[in-house]
Amino acid sequence: ANDILCTNEDIDCIVFEDPRFNRGFSYIPGMTAMLTVLADEEGIPIFPATVQEVKMHATGKGNASKDQMHKALVMRGFFGGDIDWGEDAVDAAWAAIWMSETATVTP
Repeated sequence: ANDILCTNEDIDCIVFEDPRFNRGFSYIPGMTAMLTVLADEEGIPIFPATVQEVKMHATGKGNASKDQMHKALVMRGFFGGDIDWGEDAVDAAWAAIWMSETATVTP
């Protein structure tokens, strides 16, 4: 992560889906802390979104299924319905959409 942040000058912000309130993710606080420190060192704004925020923005339901999330992307014109992009790509796309439609990045 440090190599990416230090060598890529085109990063305007970092957006990630933060599952800190989900059970079984005991490593998340450490990863979030590390990401926050690295972003702060580089002056890059960081936007954590809860899983429920992203799902609510995507489908209007805070407990939407992966299939519902994928269908919502297809309805918006992303990710053709016949291509399997995988769960991580769908989550990442919605986190980016959530940020672009709800947050303001200031220099």
